[in-house]
Amino acid sequence: MDTFKPITKEHAAEVLSISVRGLEKWIAEGAMPAPVAIEGRRYWHPTVFYGWLEKRLTPSGVPDGAVLPGPTAAAPGSGSAPSVTRQRSGGPRAKTTRDVGTAAIGRHRARLDAKIRGINEQANKESDSLQD
Repeated sequence: MDTFKPITKEHAAEVLSISVRGLEKWIAEGAMPAPVAIEGRRYWHPTVFYGWLEKRLTPSGVPDGAVLPGPTAAAPGSGSAPSVTRQRSGGPRAKTTRDVGTAAIGRHRARLDAKIRGINEQANKESDSLQD
């Protein structure tokens, strides 16, 4: 019997180059198969996970069984997984939640700094008027 290593959420997220939270969102939206729960942990069988990934990455119009150029997938149970990389276009990238969050934090810090400057200026004025 061939042995295999089940795919965890963390490993799946790493393979897909997304966060675990993003992976959970895909599962909730039905964009990918749900993992099976075993003792409170969630796993995919490698053939289920990599089978889904292969279907998602295979261009439409390619006949079943056609050999595509590029690296070959590992045989099920071999312990190694096919390598998946994402290619980015040269154009501007869309804003991510992280970008938006970082900008919001920057604006919040700027507002706090302005408040602190105002409080310090007020305290200096009061100090100057007491010394007069």
